[in-house]
Amino acid sequence: MKVAIIADDLTGANATNALLSKKGFSTITCLEAFHHSLSDFEVVSFSTDSRSVLAEEAYNRVSNCIEQLKPALPLISKRIDSTLRGNMGAEVDAVLDRYPQLMAVVVPVYPSSGRICVGGSLLVSGIPLQNTMMRDDPKNPMTESSVLELFRQQSRHEPHHIPLREVL
Repeated sequence: MKVAIIADDLTGANATNALLSKKGFSTITCLEAFHHSLSDFEVVSFSTDSRSVLAEEAYNRVSNCIEQLKPALPLISKRIDSTLRGNMGAEVDAVLDRYPQLMAVVVPVYPSSGRICVGGSLLVSGIPLQNTMMRDDPKNPMTESSVLELFRQQSRHEPHHIPLREVL
């Protein structure tokens, strides 16, 4: 295993693997870590099923997954929902707490699905996230479009925005 993807749901884990498979990577999706040999796969995706649990439980699930991955030392990618639902702050904290020498780079866009970030706010098909039907999501109502504000509410780490002009 060269890359471990930690997703908060099975759909995210599978979608990531499907995209990487099309690029020629050997992939597998697991609900639990290390029930069989994973060394035959370049990319292993794990679903922590943590989107709709309490933040502390989401943190623990991601932390436990990372602990099981440590002997393999793969590149770790923490996948978040494309509409920022769930416990993304707590889950990113779990990764950073296990690897304090690292920093998290969060790229909350998926242009082919209509998710783009403009001025730090997530737009879904050109509409600010808080004005979409995600506002009324029964488990994860989204009442904020600012990615920075969502992370400030959920994470112990101070988020920063890198403007497009600096990326370019």
